[in-house]
Amino acid sequence: AYLIAWIVVPEAGETGEGGPRSGGVDGSMLLAVSLLALAAALGLADVFDAGVLVPILLVGAAVFLLRGRGHSDTTADGCTDAAVAPPTGALLVEEPPPASDPVAPRPPAMVTRVAASAVALLWAGAIAADRWGWIDGDVSTTLALSLVIVGLAALVGAFVGRARGLVMLGVALVLAYAASAVVEPIVEDGMGERRLAPATIEDLDPTMGLGVGRIEVDLRALELPRNTTTEVDVDLGIGSAVIWVPDDIDLALTGDVGIGELAVLDAEESGVGNELSVGSDGPGDTRLVVNLDVGIGEGVIRAG
Repeated sequence: AYLIAWIVVPEAGETGEGGPRSGGVDGSMLLAVSLLALAAALGLADVFDAGVLVPILLVGAAVFLLRGRGHSDTTADGCTDAAVAPPTGALLVEEPPPASDPVAPRPPAMVTRVAASAVALLWAGAIAADRWGWIDGDVSTTLALSLVIVGLAALVGAFVGRARGLVMLGVALVLAYAASAVVEPIVEDGMGERRLAPATIEDLDPTMGLGVGRIEVDLRALELPRNTTTEVDVDLGIGSAVIWVPDDIDLALTGDVGIGELAVLDAEESGVGNELSVGSDGPGDTRLVVNLDVGIGEGVIRAG
């Protein structure tokens, strides 16, 4: 909705074809978007472990954005308002009055500058607070709060004008948030190959996961308490996941693969949005519940 309004509704001082119109993009906004891109890139490398240099740079950028000047005082044809003295000895000829008055320079886009500065200060504060142990910061939450700031600034800009730069800032934040929501959990869960074979309940991690790679979980030797229900979750971002379960107890098996192949006991699916739920009855009342979730790749649950 904001993008449509930005395209359709002219700002104050704009006219139709042939009329005055602001030109160019505020250089401070290019800096702000560059800072956000840097923050997103650092987020993939855990920006909250980047040390004190990043907060200092962000505070400096915030101050620069607030102190930055607007466009120079120019007329519609690009000349300054200052009078130009004729060359010495030149014949003064009275010029006809201009067809229209000079267009007054537009005020600087302070709403956009303040919003970008607030976003930079938010990142600086979040990183510093995480480094000092006050909060457990993460990129996705900080980006979400940044979007809230830009949204509030957009509401203000709807009344005071001069807030077109918020579109660029908002789009950059949305793209960064979408990327971090997908990539950040994968990076945090790690990459490589992992094999787990717990023998007792004490050895069992109810939630096992891997970001990228191959994970194999063997539950066949797991000693489960009699007449109880034990639940195990295995999550994988990208790669291959294989789970072995015993065949002499009650089983409730659920598999979910976003894109790829899924096999749960004798049931199989492939493609996009694969989901399978299979159950089996064994002797006694001991029950094992297994939930497998794979983003992209292969998910297998076998009994043996």
